[in-house]
Amino acid sequence: MLGVERQLIKAIDKATKEIKAIFSVTVSPIATEYLGCEIEVAENYACGWIGQSDLYKNLEIKVGNMVKVQQATETPSTLGFHVVRNIPEAVFISDQDQKLYRSGVGMLLFLVKHTQPDLSNSTRELSKVMDKATEGHMKELCRVIKYAIDTKDKGLKLQPEDSDDKWSIRAYSDSDFAGDKETRISVRGYIIYFMNVPICWRSHGQKGVTLSTTEAEYVAFSEVVKEILFILYLLRHMKIEVCVNVDNIGAIFLAENQNSSDCTKHVDICYHFIRQYIKEGTIMIEFVRSSENDSDIFTKNVTSETFNKHAKTLIWTKEEYE
Repeated sequence: MLGVERQLIKAIDKATKEIKAIFSVTVSPIATEYLGCEIEVAENYACGWIGQSDLYKNLEIKVGNMVKVQQATETPSTLGFHVVRNIPEAVFISDQDQKLYRSGVGMLLFLVKHTQPDLSNSTRELSKVMDKATEGHMKELCRVIKYAIDTKDKGLKLQPEDSDDKWSIRAYSDSDFAGDKETRISVRGYIIYFMNVPICWRSHGQKGVTLSTTEAEYVAFSEVVKEILFILYLLRHMKIEVCVNVDNIGAIFLAENQNSSDCTKHVDICYHFIRQYIKEGTIMIEFVRSSENDSDIFTKNVTSETFNKHAKTLIWTKEEYE
């Protein structure tokens, strides 16, 4: 482990010297700001926090007035809420309100990208109607923004594992089968931890309609494997243990076995590449109960109990680590 750390320090020093030879830069032992994000680290360097207070200020200035009447909620979105794009005889909001709607969703997307993964599913749903939102969509947006403003003191949780063992990547993958009530496309979600620190997350509709929960989970699993392989390429000089947690036995069986059945023989070859990496031992796959699957909140709106349980692994306040 010490050998790897020395290699990293040596590589960082070399890269820093090469950059300073070309550009005028200031080198700080601890980063305090990056792309509009605040970075704070505990005195013992054991944990930290990344937040976006400036963006929250802009959010309050721009759209704060329209959420003042909203009641505080424990979750960002209404349980079971789904955005439907084509509603017969729908009454759309005015062009001015539509512009405000796009602005609100845009700021939420920037929060999701850097420090608020818990808003991923809510923001993905709302982004479906950037050009034709209704009063119902605007009401849901107000709820999400109200939740975001009420939790503005929270940020990304940085608490690496205290371990002398191998560096490790643990990922959670999930899919909400036919989650899009209009197109019947399944919604996939994943969260990737590096030494227990969340580094990648996503909530997104799959490219096409799947015919079973097993297929939907298998496709979702293949997407997180692609992201992990990219991370492994960046960190290829390290020996990293990788484990992906999936809450579907059928998807695990499909990944570990070459056999196919009438229910799965149509699954495209582009998803079967994961079998090679499992066989080689590059990636391990393990079953996890749905109640313990952190990616569950990336695929659907859940109860406050489920949401708070998984959100605690992703975000926290400054006071919680100080």
